[in-house]
Amino acid sequence: FEDGEWEGLKFYQHASLIDKRGHVWFCAEEALVQYNPNMDTQNQITPKTNIVGVQIGDSLYTAAEDIQLPHGNYKVHFNVAGLSFRDVENVTYEYFLEGFDLEWSDRTSERVAKYPRLKSGDYVFRVKSYNADGVGGEEEQIVKLSIDTPFWMEAWFYLICAVVMFAVVRLIIHSREQIMKENQAKLERALEKATKEVVAQKELIEIKNKDITDSIVYAKNIQKAMLPHPLTLKKFFQDAFVFFKPRDIVSGDFYWVDRFGDKIVVACADCTGHGVPGAFVSLISGVLLKGVSRMTEVSAPHLFLKQLDVELSSMLKDEDARFSVDDGMDVSVVEINIKTRQVRISSAKRPVIIAKANELIEIKGDRYSIGGGAQEGKEFQMHEFLLEEGDAIYQFSDGLPDQFGGPKGKKLKKTKILELIQNVKHLDMGAQEKAFRELYLGWKGKLNQVDDIIFTGIRL
Repeated sequence: FEDGEWEGLKFYQHASLIDKRGHVWFCAEEALVQYNPNMDTQNQITPKTNIVGVQIGDSLYTAAEDIQLPHGNYKVHFNVAGLSFRDVENVTYEYFLEGFDLEWSDRTSERVAKYPRLKSGDYVFRVKSYNADGVGGEEEQIVKLSIDTPFWMEAWFYLICAVVMFAVVRLIIHSREQIMKENQAKLERALEKATKEVVAQKELIEIKNKDITDSIVYAKNIQKAMLPHPLTLKKFFQDAFVFFKPRDIVSGDFYWVDRFGDKIVVACADCTGHGVPGAFVSLISGVLLKGVSRMTEVSAPHLFLKQLDVELSSMLKDEDARFSVDDGMDVSVVEINIKTRQVRISSAKRPVIIAKANELIEIKGDRYSIGGGAQEGKEFQMHEFLLEEGDAIYQFSDGLPDQFGGPKGKKLKKTKILELIQNVKHLDMGAQEKAFRELYLGWKGKLNQVDDIIFTGIRL
């Protein structure tokens, strides 16, 4: 309203009007009052801040004293009040609890600062207040609160624990050292006693081993005396070789040769086993070979093998058949007529190779062994050939083809032997023997020899 425009208007108590200038008109006690907001001024008086009290659990403390509490977890309420002469309800507060808060709280009209769980430590509660116009914050009120640290978190307690722990550890170490010394002394006594026993047993074993070795060496001499020497074959043939390599001192493999008029009989035998057992069988077989070869009814190699089987089976079996062994031998027998070069061959499980100028002929042995337990109906075939001068005959046991080695640790096998024969058959027998030895050593490498080896070569 413009000035004077209100005249004639009827006012009611507690009603108000605002004119165009922004002045407020209201009626109070039948009087008309005018209020100009532009004439209003800001409250520049800072509220008086007070900490009314501190409630800890069910106890109430004043802010005039520093509060000291025993160890525990406490729920703490700080009650504050900001005194202002104008609009006291809109006074606001900022709180900060050193040791707990990281920064001042936002302004709030709440007069209680609540901390639900305070642990051991030193705290300082700070509060600032602002009047309704936001003036204040220059004055702080503080109260100090300290909660005792438990004794087990004190430095002296840690020190005592460290000393006790050190003493206990030292005691345990000392005790273990004593136990270890006692155990070491017991072990030394036991070791000394055991060492004496081992030394005594070692000396006894060495004596027995020497006796056994001497016996085996003597058996080797007997075997040498009873069986043909490797050089014996060269007495019958100008160009021949014997590659003989026992796995142990004595051997289960051997060869045998003898002459009967114009005929020379050569046998290459592989007895069961090796070492001493094989040597026993080889000695028995050598004696039987010599005996059978002189029987008048034995006129051909296949009859030779059949009679040899009878004799060996009988030799390894007692009269009442209460005890017998299955030992025997695989053997090939070659009969050579040195005038006509007619060759007759029979074999028990061992192959015989004939090397002619343009081909290799393999005579596979029959599937029976000589001796080797009861095998009824054994029949051995005879193979006849008319060879020419320069042709060669090879006989061998399974020692060389069964040798493990090579890049994959596998058996040498017969195929590699046939390949080598094909490559060296034109050489003299001395050179061929060297080639077979090199094949064996190169293939075996660092592996152990697995069986006795006998390999013979004859050139007609």
